[in-house]
Amino acid sequence: FVLFLLGEKDAAIKKLDLILKLDPFERRFYEMGWPNTYSRLRAEFEEGRMFATQEDLKHFKGKLRTAIMAADLYYEMERWEDARERYVRFDRKYGKRLDRVARAYVDLMLAFSASTTRRKTEAYRRFSAFESEKRYYGTPSWPRAMFWLATYYQNKPETRPHAIKCLRRVYETIPKSETGGKALLTIGLYYYNFGDFEKAHEHLQACLREYPGTWMAKGAQNILRALREKRENQQKGVKQ
Repeated sequence: FVLFLLGEKDAAIKKLDLILKLDPFERRFYEMGWPNTYSRLRAEFEEGRMFATQEDLKHFKGKLRTAIMAADLYYEMERWEDARERYVRFDRKYGKRLDRVARAYVDLMLAFSASTTRRKTEAYRRFSAFESEKRYYGTPSWPRAMFWLATYYQNKPETRPHAIKCLRRVYETIPKSETGGKALLTIGLYYYNFGDFEKAHEHLQACLREYPGTWMAKGAQNILRALREKRENQQKGVKQ
């Protein structure tokens, strides 16, 4: 991270190889084509950014851009309290000068940093605003918040339908994007985990049709394979 901030992008990218060498789970996810920290950080560094997307960063100029990337650095390093302190400080100092996209990103990171520092009530309140307030729609931060809400709602049986609703809104709003494909894949995965295999099969097949040749399609194939094996074992009377 320090090398990246110093402008030594190529050296920083090379150092990322340590993630694959030291973390077998990350290496496995990378080899399977699933989302992983190594691929995410590499893509971010190659694009000259960190947690904020390129579209987000277009809306931060001069010292505001430097300040938000510094806060993102602490977040990427998982120094949660330090990151939260810097986002709060940034908001107090520059909050009134932000346009709609920049405002949404700062609010998103205030929500994420509340979650990572176990301020659960604050985190839920901040993330819920992305679902209910129209000012966030159409910003790069909106689908990221909706994914967090889906994860939150899927933890309890009584709120699982709302988790699906959040993901479906993302898919239906931006169906031609990678994020839309990820939402459709996640719907299929959730139905699989919930034990609704018919709906899981339906959504995973849709993912294969609509996003051929992508990591989402590969993920759908893996889950469908597990689904077939589970059904075969059930037919044989083997409990899973």
